[in-house]
Amino acid sequence: MGEESSIIRIFDKVMVRPAIPSDDVETFYYLQDYADRTGEVIKRTSKRLNQFEVQFQGIERNGIFNADELLVSS
Repeated sequence: MGEESSIIRIFDKVMVRPAIPSDDVETFYYLQDYADRTGEVIKRTSKRLNQFEVQFQGIERNGIFNADELLVSS
């Protein structure tokens, strides 16, 4: 990890990082539901928790993710 994460902004295209064994069970399965999908950040849901709401094309519900669970697409 030692690298600083990218700054995430509204309307950024992001991918959800793959689930890893060290994730807690709930996070692991939540991330797996969104694996390999690219979405668009539509709002910051919590500044204190550094969480964002992401909209995915073809999925009815949006996802809420911590900043460290998102990878900004270039």
